[in-house]
Amino acid sequence: FLALGMGAVVAGLVSAVPQITWLSENKPLVFGGSGVLIALAAWLQWRARNAPCPSDPAAARACQRLRTISVVVLFVAAIAWGIGAFFAFFAAQLLF
Repeated sequence: FLALGMGAVVAGLVSAVPQITWLSENKPLVFGGSGVLIALAAWLQWRARNAPCPSDPAAARACQRLRTISVVVLFVAAIAWGIGAFFAFFAAQLLF
């Protein structure tokens, strides 16, 4: 927000939710924990890739559709995590 010129938004957010500064102070812990959870979700998704779907045709289609959606959501989460980690840890070093 600060880079986009929204300092007042950040000030208002910090005054309304002071616990948010903890997230900023503990970025390695937050990103490490969330990275572990995303990796765990990916491993569980991989492990369940060959799990059987129901024999009912409608339920089988729903099962396959939900598996596809789950993979897409996991992929989007991993990309968002990567972008967030880049800006939290590496982008500032590139500017200076």
